[in-house]
Amino acid sequence: MKNNFNFKFDLFDNLPDMYFLVSSDGIIVDVNNSGKDLIGSSAKTGSTNFSELIEPSDKTKILKIFKDCTKNKKVNTFETKFQLNKIFTHVKLTCSILPAKNESVDKILIVAQDISKEKNKEAELYKFFNIVENSLNPVQITDLNGKMIYVNSAFVKVSGFSKEELIGKNPSVFGSGKLNKNFWNKMWETISSGKVWFGEIEDRKKNGEPF
Repeated sequence: MKNNFNFKFDLFDNLPDMYFLVSSDGIIVDVNNSGKDLIGSSAKTGSTNFSELIEPSDKTKILKIFKDCTKNKKVNTFETKFQLNKIFTHVKLTCSILPAKNESVDKILIVAQDISKEKNKEAELYKFFNIVENSLNPVQITDLNGKMIYVNSAFVKVSGFSKEELIGKNPSVFGSGKLNKNFWNKMWETISSGKVWFGEIEDRKKNGEPF
């Protein structure tokens, strides 16, 4: 579909993100190739409302964003899902006004970025966190400088220290003094090289008892 804007919409055709040109009431006027690849025959320019691509719970919200864009000329960002043929795709939408050249009503330019991979990674990290946090075994995670950045609840319980007392500290706060500096240097050298270190260490709780 041709439009009367200051540029040709097909300039977006070779870009990886999806670009939609919609009217102020949400009707899709144009879409680039990446958008066409995703929506296929699910939408037709000139007759399909963009909200029909959105999961049902967000339809009202996206229409409000369109009104806000048109009225206040502000850029709005919004995370939602495209619901196409019962398949959900996580997307980040950036909506902005595109001034018309020969029309009295501006159009809205929507950039839809597929963030499915990022969302899947977040979900996996959340699963990992829940497993570690609820583990009965004490777990401690440090950065490359040896400072603690995470301890789970089991570690807090067995050590007697609170999380606030441990985060940012070196594990040497548990030191029993039974192991020499050479031992610790070799252990950190193994870990820093990407290898797995196995061994037993006697540490001290906050009250001085061994663990």
